[in-house]
Amino acid sequence: MIIDSATLNPASAYKLLIGSILPRAIAWVSTQSTGGVANLAPISFFTAVGRKPPMVSLSLQPRSDGTTLKDTFVNIRDTGEFVVNMATLPQAHALNRSAFEFPSEVDSTEWSTSGATR
Repeated sequence: MIIDSATLNPASAYKLLIGSILPRAIAWVSTQSTGGVANLAPISFFTAVGRKPPMVSLSLQPRSDGTTLKDTFVNIRDTGEFVVNMATLPQAHALNRSAFEFPSEVDSTEWSTSGATR
């Protein structure tokens, strides 16, 4: 199959990538805003890129509107800090819940890990 990437819309390109690169680790990235609001988000485009010094790569996409920056990006940009976590199987539902696009003023860690529904 030949796929012309110039003709793919962003959603189709994303689905092609996540369905083609397997196994694919998902980073569970925790950050905090300059105002102290915690954020927890799954990042599907994540990998190790170096061992000395140890480095990871996160490719951060905009929110679903295609324009607004996600809180993870803004928090890393503004604070220079983030933590990469790896979810375990028992945390899979919480990882999935953390993908919800919460308003920036909401502590997403509480909703993601409490089992609460939105």
